[in-house]
Amino acid sequence: DRAARAASPPPPPPPAPLATLPAQGLAVLVGLPTAEDVHRHLFGRLSELTRKAYEADLLDLARYLGCSSSSEAVGAFLALAPAQAHSVTLGWLESMRLPREGHPEGLSAATQKRRVSALSSVVTLARALGVVSWVLKVEVRKGPKPNRTGYSPRVAAALCRACSDGLEGARD
Repeated sequence: DRAARAASPPPPPPPAPLATLPAQGLAVLVGLPTAEDVHRHLFGRLSELTRKAYEADLLDLARYLGCSSSSEAVGAFLALAPAQAHSVTLGWLESMRLPREGHPEGLSAATQKRRVSALSSVVTLARALGVVSWVLKVEVRKGPKPNRTGYSPRVAAALCRACSDGLEGARD
């Protein structure tokens, strides 16, 4: 038995260190899904309207993260540790509440919820594919509703008194 072991060829060398692997790392060697796969699978299973909405939502995330595309943003986000991902999501959510072009009061709670839902869908799919092991749990709180009740009776009466008589006053 010892003689047979002594005559057998030496064991193969250990695999190359991970630092020498291609940019996509171990996933390339063993066929594990990547963030690009998550992005492709997510957009491949959505209806066209949902796909457009999610793409716009993830492009907003990309702008927030300083990425050039939604796919790049998905990859950067999924590479984060769970606590970092939640922190980034909360920061992104807070940025949606700030005034921006066309939205002086920030984005509506419904838009915020849809955007976080898009990101949550990405994480859920990534978890199902084994890319991440964590779940994204962020609650979108509703902000105060703007006052849209109109003028008080006192203000309405003052406005009517300020109008001139005749057709111009009736128009005003």
